[in-house]
Amino acid sequence: MTRTIHDLMGALQPYHDILDAISREAHDTYVSRYDPSLRLEHGSRTQANCTYDHIVAAADRALLDDANVIPKDIRGLKVWIFKSQDVVIRFKKMDDFGNSRTYQTRQQIDYDKGIELPGLPVPPVRLTAGYLLDRTGSQCIRSQIARPGEMTVDWCAALIPAELREDNTATWTEVTAQRRFG
Repeated sequence: MTRTIHDLMGALQPYHDILDAISREAHDTYVSRYDPSLRLEHGSRTQANCTYDHIVAAADRALLDDANVIPKDIRGLKVWIFKSQDVVIRFKKMDDFGNSRTYQTRQQIDYDKGIELPGLPVPPVRLTAGYLLDRTGSQCIRSQIARPGEMTVDWCAALIPAELREDNTATWTEVTAQRRFG
């Protein structure tokens, strides 16, 4: 049975605010703690690499004591296995369609395609969590979770920050790009 966006986002609901905070905190750390004159010298790849390192540190801080989450480093590919949800998540900079925005290694491509990787249990669903920046790279527009597919993203969900939600409202909204034919 194929798990839908509603199934998977529902299963991850207890982690929505944590995953949102991880991405936002990492970008905020990069923007607020790096000297602006140094950031000016950084290209988008350096910015993404610095932010990614802060994401890994924030994810470890937030999830390390959670018995449901197992962090894994598979030859440099860092993932977090959510046992009860039967989901594996990696973090990436993304575009508004949920595609990864940085160069993908063969291993990352295999992750997206669901190809077996050493040390990664099968068949947990593989998702990508990440952040979308504005055109200047200075503001985080949103955190999102996407399900990568063979050639494109199957779906993408934007996480709604807790401070922007009213009580008992949805913690996410679907932002999957509509596919065009013709």
